[in-house]
Amino acid sequence: MCGLINLQSAPQYLEQSTKSAMSAGHKFILKKKLRPELVHMRSTTKASGHSARGSSKESSSIKENCMIFGENYSTNREKLSVGRKRKSPEVGEHPDSVDTRMTLSRKRQCATVLIKLMNHSFGWVFSEPVDPVKLGIPDYFSIITKPMDLGTIKRKLEKQIYSTTCMFAADVRLTFSNAMRYNPPDNFAHGYAKELSKIFDSSWKVLESKWRKECLITSTSAGVMKNHSESSTKDVHEGMAIIISSKYLLCAPCSS
Repeated sequence: MCGLINLQSAPQYLEQSTKSAMSAGHKFILKKKLRPELVHMRSTTKASGHSARGSSKESSSIKENCMIFGENYSTNREKLSVGRKRKSPEVGEHPDSVDTRMTLSRKRQCATVLIKLMNHSFGWVFSEPVDPVKLGIPDYFSIITKPMDLGTIKRKLEKQIYSTTCMFAADVRLTFSNAMRYNPPDNFAHGYAKELSKIFDSSWKVLESKWRKECLITSTSAGVMKNHSESSTKDVHEGMAIIISSKYLLCAPCSS
């Protein structure tokens, strides 16, 4: 009696049927026929709405999480980049500088140089503090305000008073400069001091060259370790970025 009815034209159909004063039986049959299709259409529309809202929220949440991780990752990469651009203060910044700390090894090397000076044929002149009374030079302390001798240097070295190699070298040079300052050039003490001063300077240059090479090796090793650490950190962050990107790809809604 009635064929398939287009849902879009259902309201018009009902309106026309009502205006045509259809019978109560026809109205009942028509409502019964349309009700399942209307219910199905409403449920489908509601489900689609929930799915769309859920997909939108899920996509928004995923993008937000990825933005957060992405920001942290970017910040860390920027920090690493800044760290790489900065010149390492240990490597090559001061090629002529020498670490002057008095280590146990350097203390022994300084002692070797000192013994060499004291055992020299001229060393006895400077092995003990100057005695103005014994030597008959009462004006000595009025001219030499900071007296020094090799024996005093030896005792200071043994008591670990020197915290740097520079302090040790300064006292040795002070010993010889005092002798050359107080005694005239034609005096034997002046000549002895000048000769020992040359010997010390020669030996000290050898030690400084050795220490400079040790500092360079240590600095280079530290630079290699630092670069290795930065590379490892970079690999970790890149690995995290891949994981996060993979997670986003897995969680993102399919576009097809």
